[in-house]
Amino acid sequence: MLTLGPDERAALWRRTVTTPSHDRAAMLCILGRLMQEALGSRYPVYRGLDQRFERSLALLDRAGLLGRSELQNAFERLDGDEGPDLESDAPSLVSALAATLEEAGGEAGLSRGESREAVALAGAWRGHLRDGRWFAVPEVASVAEVAAHGGVAESVVLEWCRSGRVSCERRGGQIMIPTDQFDWEPRRLGPSKPPG
Repeated sequence: MLTLGPDERAALWRRTVTTPSHDRAAMLCILGRLMQEALGSRYPVYRGLDQRFERSLALLDRAGLLGRSELQNAFERLDGDEGPDLESDAPSLVSALAATLEEAGGEAGLSRGESREAVALAGAWRGHLRDGRWFAVPEVASVAEVAAHGGVAESVVLEWCRSGRVSCERRGGQIMIPTDQFDWEPRRLGPSKPPG
């Protein structure tokens, strides 16, 4: 992963916005991938969404809205490390993307299909915020937390532990389960490793 500081991200954003439009596609790909990597490094739900980020940026560019200061500022503040600011900066960037895409849906510079796509992408990004999907994945979780997050009974989680399907350990009298053995996404939780 390429890690850029705020000044380098600002320079990259300015360079992208000022690059002639016929040469801008590659720069938009780089911006999209950097956004996805920064968010995906902390929030697994954003992993693999580089094309969604790239398409969002391309539509904003076609609508003439890529130069918006809210977007640039949110991108500059974005920290791919596990620093404390990412908790607020991640939703700030996603919120700025959604709001600007929604506005792009009404711009004359987009075709009817592109306008619909911009509005749909805005809705998808807002869904991430509404569902709280920008959360950080904890290293370990209690039986109750795993059960609540996955929508299963605590007895099911305990059975996974007893059978060896998932690893667990006692900490201070409580059973704790490392989360790296799960697909830790909302409403989709289960051991990611086959029993064995």
